[in-house]
Amino acid sequence: MLRRTLMFISATLVGGCIAMDWDYSEGQEPSTSGTPGGTSASSGGGTTAGACGAEDDIPVVSQLAGDMDYPRALAVDADSVYWSTDGLQGAEGYIWKAGKFGGEPEQLSPLGGRVAPAMVVDETHIYWIEQGFDCSTDPGKDQIQRVAKDGSYGGVPETAWSGCGWPTAITHDAENIYVTMFDEDRVQRHDKATGDQFDVALDEDDPVGIATDESALYWANSWDEEIIMFDKAQGTRALFAVSEEEPSGVAVDAESVFWITEHQVVRLDKATPDGEPTVIAHGLDTASEIAVDDRFVYVSDIANGQVLRGCKDGSGAPVALAGGQDEPIRLVVDAMGVYWTNHRGGQVMAAFFAP
Repeated sequence: MLRRTLMFISATLVGGCIAMDWDYSEGQEPSTSGTPGGTSASSGGGTTAGACGAEDDIPVVSQLAGDMDYPRALAVDADSVYWSTDGLQGAEGYIWKAGKFGGEPEQLSPLGGRVAPAMVVDETHIYWIEQGFDCSTDPGKDQIQRVAKDGSYGGVPETAWSGCGWPTAITHDAENIYVTMFDEDRVQRHDKATGDQFDVALDEDDPVGIATDESALYWANSWDEEIIMFDKAQGTRALFAVSEEEPSGVAVDAESVFWITEHQVVRLDKATPDGEPTVIAHGLDTASEIAVDDRFVYVSDIANGQVLRGCKDGSGAPVALAGGQDEPIRLVVDAMGVYWTNHRGGQVMAAFFAP
């Protein structure tokens, strides 16, 4: 069972080797970027790129911020990177902001000794979820917060919800934010404009990762090993897929839904709900986050200290964009690059794509 201790996972870095096997064709071998700088190196008997060119133009890795106290949640917009640092071991914890291409990190909002495991941004606000520690003494220990990106209202965050639901993941569209509540076995919708709250689904079994497209929500019920789809227009819930292992993070593109388990990356096309999922990667040690763009799927492997990129159809060899990372825990991608937080290493990192 996926327990809440995973929200504060600590792992030992395992050498510099890849413990991940994309389902590549016979004769192909995985490749690694043997240094954090992103230099590609062959592993074994040569490499064969997949049709998507996952091994082409390996980006150079850069540090955007260092000496942070356990950075965790992460989000980006066109100009900036936003992240949280944990309110643990007497630390206050903060929401931070820095420019993608330089400038000192700026504290935006304190967390009051809580942990913010996930966040999203839109044009005007940063939204995040907070986890507290003792509901018997703090019945509002868990929260959904937002703060204006321009620092208006004195940078004071607004609380959209508080309680003891143990929020684990957040996503959004133009009108709403959506949050999975692990302890309360439900998925919530919050209207950005009015703050109105609605329970999208009740009686879920340990919901964790969540993602959305224009028409549907997708989330992972870790206990039942299921991916659920919710049609936003019809207001209907349906089983989308059954996973071989407990699912956690979820990502979507125009055609498919992707999810990670501790050891796998899995894909199922939207056109075949409840069909047979395809395991496009296996052998990860502890997958912690997944993201997709137009061409690739990206995964952070927290125990192996690697950020990996592969073809979304599973073809070709996997590529480690960065190795030697110290607990890469959260990961996001946009048109400019891929970004992640090194939780134990205290760093916010980026690998920018070639123009």
